[in-house]
Amino acid sequence: MAEDGTPSTPLLILKRALKDDDLPSQLITVFNDHDPANTQTLSEVIGSLPDVGKLGHTPIILTRAVGSELITHVKKLVGYSVPTLYFMDPWGYKGLSLDLINSAIKGWGCDCIFFFNYVRINAGLANPVLTIEQQMDDLFGKQRADELRKEVHSLGPQRREEVIVDKIKQALSGNATRHVLTFRFKKGLEGRTSHHLIFVTKHPLGETVMKEIFAGESSADLQGVASFEYDPSGVHQGNLFV
Repeated sequence: MAEDGTPSTPLLILKRALKDDDLPSQLITVFNDHDPANTQTLSEVIGSLPDVGKLGHTPIILTRAVGSELITHVKKLVGYSVPTLYFMDPWGYKGLSLDLINSAIKGWGCDCIFFFNYVRINAGLANPVLTIEQQMDDLFGKQRADELRKEVHSLGPQRREEVIVDKIKQALSGNATRHVLTFRFKKGLEGRTSHHLIFVTKHPLGETVMKEIFAGESSADLQGVASFEYDPSGVHQGNLFV
């Protein structure tokens, strides 16, 4: 459970799966958190879920550092030939890197959704602390991170966001061999961006399916085209895991 008492993402996923007739017997879930207290609580709450016995595979709960080694460990646990969707929600941006995402989507049937904390990353690009510079280099790639540092400092807020998001999409596209979609979340009535969800896949079908999901969860249509964003001033609030 989240601190405010709402169900956490793992619980939303499992509750949704348990409503399906066929999915519980096939679904393999692996959840990871660096905090042992969180994983202990998650284990207890999962065990108390109604119908949890319908799951054909007991959820695997890990307490490991985030990195490409974690992805390798997960693939060993579930099997390298199993189609896998990775959802990464880092605290800020620590541990999030191109290497991590590339490791996740390597292999057949593997896609990735990750939480792109725009506010923190935007600030991180202007931070001269060496450890933060390295984290930005790991996320965008050294060359793109350097280009961003030079380019964005003179841009207004809207253009700055466009450039930063475009750079991460370029980094993830694999020279146009991958499909990258973004879904923006705004906060408050001022409409400032808080974060994006970014989806990466190697297959056109994955892109098509996620486009439909993102479109259905958009706050508004612009002349019949989904906005691919959630704006609290809009009339529809989506929940991607319900």
